[in-house]
Amino acid sequence: MTPRDSISSRMYVVATLITLLPVVLAARAVHISLIDGPALRSRVETQSTSSISIAAMRGSIDDAAGRSLAVNVRTWTLAVDPTTKAARADMAAWSADIARAANLPVSSVRRKIGNRSSTQYAVIARGIELPKEQMDALRAMDGVRLEEGFDRKYHHGTATAHVLGHVDTDLRGISGLELLYDELLTGTPGRQEVRRDRMNRRSFDVGLARVEPRHGESIVLTIDLVMQEIMEQELARGVEAAGANWGVAVAMDPRSGAILGMANWPTYDPNNPGSHPMAAQRNHAINDLIEPGSTFKLIAAVAAVESGRMSLADTVDTGVGVEVRSGYELRDTHMLGRVTFREVIQESSNIGMAHIADRLDRGRFYAYARDFGFDQPTWVDLPGEESGRVKHPDRWSATTPSALSRGYEIQVTPLQMLAAYASLANRGVLVRPYVVQARYDAEGRLVWRAETEEVRRVFTRETAEALIPAFEAVVDSGTATQARLESVRVAGKTGTASKYINGGYSRTRYRATFAGFFPVEDPTVAMIVIMDEPRSSIYGGAVSAPVFRNIASRWLSAFPQLGSAPAVDAPGADAPTPDVRVPDRADPDRADLTDPRPVVASLSGQTAPVTEVSLEEGRMPDLRGLSARQAVALVMSAGGQVTLSGEGVVREQWPAPGAEMASRARLVLRP
Repeated sequence: MTPRDSISSRMYVVATLITLLPVVLAARAVHISLIDGPALRSRVETQSTSSISIAAMRGSIDDAAGRSLAVNVRTWTLAVDPTTKAARADMAAWSADIARAANLPVSSVRRKIGNRSSTQYAVIARGIELPKEQMDALRAMDGVRLEEGFDRKYHHGTATAHVLGHVDTDLRGISGLELLYDELLTGTPGRQEVRRDRMNRRSFDVGLARVEPRHGESIVLTIDLVMQEIMEQELARGVEAAGANWGVAVAMDPRSGAILGMANWPTYDPNNPGSHPMAAQRNHAINDLIEPGSTFKLIAAVAAVESGRMSLADTVDTGVGVEVRSGYELRDTHMLGRVTFREVIQESSNIGMAHIADRLDRGRFYAYARDFGFDQPTWVDLPGEESGRVKHPDRWSATTPSALSRGYEIQVTPLQMLAAYASLANRGVLVRPYVVQARYDAEGRLVWRAETEEVRRVFTRETAEALIPAFEAVVDSGTATQARLESVRVAGKTGTASKYINGGYSRTRYRATFAGFFPVEDPTVAMIVIMDEPRSSIYGGAVSAPVFRNIASRWLSAFPQLGSAPAVDAPGADAPTPDVRVPDRADPDRADLTDPRPVVASLSGQTAPVTEVSLEEGRMPDLRGLSARQAVALVMSAGGQVTLSGEGVVREQWPAPGAEMASRARLVLRP
């Protein structure tokens, strides 16, 4: 083939290919459109759309009267795009306008713009709260982005801090109820699909899927904020007066198990937990294991009476107040000689209780300790509870029965010890303590309500009725006279325990305790107060009992119904669970929420003469001259609530006598 023919052949081939190319392209286009088209369109749709999370609102935590303790607040992240036209035209003026609209320092805004890591994105501030006027002004500015979020706020600072706990920066609970109920409080985030262009800019198109968030549940506590703050104030005052390392106070309703207050000192602010040491964030009520000292004599006393080894009238020879047992010296604070079992309890005789422990069967003694709930959790609804430790009788030494009867060679939590005294107040029935009484969904519908859980009957009602007078005598004339209340009968027990340090018991470092309950005839409150290494005195009757008294007297002044509870059927009967929630029983704005020494009615014995009061339906009775207790009872019987101020008897009242009854009366008391 000549060169010319070769060139012509090649030209024909090229021409043919050029002619066929449109056909091939058309065929390919038809294939893509008709066969691959749906799959490719779906892929494009997927690549051009994405979803953003819609945050769920974390549920609130409220006190027993409905006051908000922990809530979510709407916050914003302020970000800017410094590449916009307005920014490039005059960066100084643009950043100054942003600073002014957001109420931020201009220098801070300019610094964060200058230090940005992304060309088109700079975060100016996170977690800021903006009123509507500021939001509107910022949104109207070129290059400004506002991204919505939430922050957790604890409105009352340190109040109930160890019960509430706190959350991290992602609003996940890391302690307290915030941790235990985290899943329920958090809810489930929603989802919104958005369209993205090639510049990764988002747009919201009609028809894109949206899944609404399921907001978290809210929980209601058994604790009233007013009672809690009173407890915290008096505990702080007591710890400082005693020079103690720390103190803890816990109170519960012995009939239902509802926790009425739980305070630790030192404490911390859950709004800013990082500024407090970890020791201040420790909930000693459930996290600490201690040897309880003489408060544990309750368990030995129950075992002795229940087993028939002793009656309260039987006597014990305590000698001259000093006795050597198994090479160890055992002492009483003073010589008692021969005393009754009741006096052993009343005077907290170590020697007397040791002699009584000698008469107990070891297995029975151990079984009673277990029945009281020691060596096992109370199952209170708080995280991190310790179970305690009780040695099995197989591991007891010759000194264990004596030591155990006095609260040594055992480790318990303060809450376990309180539950034991609550069982005495409850005439032998142990109940499970709890701090959450109800849960509500985001629409306010009741999801769950707590019920009283009777763990077991530890001892008989007859044993309880026999022992209670002995523990009341402890307060009336024994080691805890500083826990005495003028108008309400109190029973309880002191405890002073040497701390076990570096392989031995210290002679200078102690824990001082008082545990008790009131009113004796129908207890509504059981409470324990513990001081760690007090310096003013090592005795529970000197440093812990006064704190118990101060808390109780202020509670009774603010809530007189605690001293005169309606009768509750014996545990085990078909009786309704007491309702621990008392709506509006105290004014949420009352001054004593912050005042460390609020002025409240006194129940210190100043009794007004009984006055005949005329009651007309719907009208305010004349309460002048009545005691606080009498006046409160009359108003509450008519369906009203009361705010008290002053001390003595009622001198002024609002509404005036004969006026229309108000939902809340205000009474002024003077001597």
